Parts: sequence; structure tokens; C-alpha cells
Amino acid sequence: MVAELFRRLTERRLFKEIANISLRTLLEETGVTDFEAIYPNIRVELESSIATELGKIGQSGIDSDFVIAHHYRIENVRRQAANSEKAIRIAQNNRVADFDAVSVLFESIDKKLREEHLAVFAPASFTDDRQKATVKNHIVSFTNAFLRRKLSPQRDLDL
Repeated sequence: MVAELFRRLTERRLFKEIANISLRTLLEETGVTDFEAIYPNIRVELESSIATELGKIGQSGIDSDFVIAHHYRIENVRRQAANSEKAIRIAQNNRVADFDAVSVLFESIDKKLREEHLAVFAPASFTDDRQKATVKNHIVSFTNAFLRRKLSPQRDLDL
């Protein structure tokens, strides 16, 4: 496998991001609050399932070891602002307050950027942008359905 990775690198046949999925709606619908703790238990099955699904839609010969489903979380703005050198102070109602604590706009941005994502990479090849979009849409739908099945509260009842 390592030799294959190096061969792909030297031939410039790199992995491509074939999908990037926001998990916000899915996690809200399933009531999952700590996806980061659950994800390691389903990652290998997800990557294997995606490899199989890619084969069904014309991306044959992709080894599941070469499918990477990477979960990441965008750090919220409040934490990023706290790491800056100085807080922005503003006058409000005859007192001084931190901008990030009182700004409605800042709060909205902060909530939006607290998103979790799943990026899917694979050594796929596309003939054109239309095929690339078709593969992306299919993998996004497939991955959402897979995760919904795995994270559904009813799943525990079937055991």
C-alpha cells in the first residue's frame, strides 16, 4: 500500500476531494451531540461503503484503503477571537464590554462557524465537470443516508 501511495505521488495521480458534507442538519435531526466520539467506530465501514458505491457509479477499482472520510470541526469565532492579542472593547449602556460578548452579528457568525464537516477523498478520475458534479452529488446523498442509518435513535431499538 505504501508503495502504491508513493507511485501515485510521483505520477501526480493524487486523491481528490469528491465531497464535503456539512453535518449540522444531520446531527440536529439525529440528536447526536458528540459525533467526534462516535465517528471512529463507523469510519472504516463508511470508507469501505463509499469505495463500493464509487464502483457502482463508474469509479471502479478504488480500494477502500484509498478512500479517506475525514471528519473535522471548524473552530468557533469566539475561541479564535480569544486567541487574538487583544479583545475588542466597546461602550454599551454606559459601560465597557467585549464586542464578541454583545454583538448579535458576532453571535450569528459564531454559530454558523461551529459546524462539523466530513470531507471525502479518493483517487477518482473524471472526464469533465459534469461527471465530477454527478459523483459528488451521489456520494453526498449516499453518505448522508449511511450516517442517518448509523446515527438514528431507532437503530438502538433494533439491536
